[in-house]
Amino acid sequence: MKDFNYLSRDNILTTILLFFAFSFIGYLWEMILFIFKEKKFVNRGFLKGPWLPIYGCGMILILVLLSWFMTKPLLMFILIILLCGFLEYMTSYLLEKLFHKKWWDYKDSFLNINGRVCFAGLLFFGVGGIICAFFITPYLIIKISNFRYSNRLLLALVLIILFIIDNCCSLRKPNKGRNISVNVKK
Repeated sequence: MKDFNYLSRDNILTTILLFFAFSFIGYLWEMILFIFKEKKFVNRGFLKGPWLPIYGCGMILILVLLSWFMTKPLLMFILIILLCGFLEYMTSYLLEKLFHKKWWDYKDSFLNINGRVCFAGLLFFGVGGIICAFFITPYLIIKISNFRYSNRLLLALVLIILFIIDNCCSLRKPNKGRNISVNVKK
C-alpha cells in the first residue's frame, strides 16, 4: 500500500480503524501465545480492553514511515525490526518508570537489551510487519472501504471513546498481577 496516504483527511478514518484492528490482532496473538505457553487465559496488556496498542502503533508507524520501502522488502524488514525494537524498548521503559512494574521481561532470552527487547521478538516483529504491510493491510483497507462513510465514522468514534475510557481507568488502576506484570525495585 505504498501509494495509500494514511494521514490524508480522506483516509484518516481508515488509519484509525487499522490502528484498532492491529491492536486487536496483537491482543489475540498474545492471548493465544500465552494460552499455549501457560495453558490459561490472561489479558497481558496494560489496558483492560481487547487491544494492545503497541501493536497498533507499531503497524501504523510501519505504514506511515516505511511504506516507501515496499519495493525493497529486505530493507523494509530491517527497518521494521529497528522501528519496532525502539517502540518496544521505549514502551517498556516508560511503563516501568511510570508504574514501577514490568509487563514483559526478556532477560533470559537470547540477545536481549536490558530485558526490554530480544532477538526472537524483533524477528517476529520483522516478519509480522512484512506480512501485515504486504497482505493484511491491503485486505483490511478493502474491507473497511466497503463500509459506508457514516458507519466507519461511527465505528471509529465508538472505539476511540472506549479506548479513552479504558486508558483513563487503566492509568488509575492498570491491568497487573500474576502472569501480567512484576514489581520493579525503585
